[in-house]
Amino acid sequence: MKWLIATFTLLMLAGCGNVEWLPETSGGGSSAPTFSGNFTNVTGATTGIPYTSNQITIVNTTGNWAISVSGGTYSINGAAYTSSAGTISANQSVTLQQTASTSPNTPTTVTLTVGTAIKTWTVTTAAPIG
Repeated sequence: MKWLIATFTLLMLAGCGNVEWLPETSGGGSSAPTFSGNFTNVTGATTGIPYTSNQITIVNTTGNWAISVSGGTYSINGAAYTSSAGTISANQSVTLQQTASTSPNTPTTVTLTVGTAIKTWTVTTAAPIG
């Protein structure tokens, strides 16, 4: 009988809209931070050369955010570049790195995810001469 009452109570609570079952771990009660700008894409890049993006900063928010990258690496506030998932906080800056394609006229893209916000940065190699 006790399990029936416990099950009924649990089912009743599950329908409550104001119960916070899994509180958000991101800053500011939102799942997407605000950035100071965008990454500036590169065109006419030399093949096979490493490139570093311009810097953008997380602004107008508080708390910590999950950060991850694919297709390259990131650095927070000038620290060592990494491809491992981590955490970034409000008012911290991030830059990206990637190596341009070894083929002419070919784009490569790094995708940065902070919370649920996604930023991309593309490096496109120069067209072949002649």
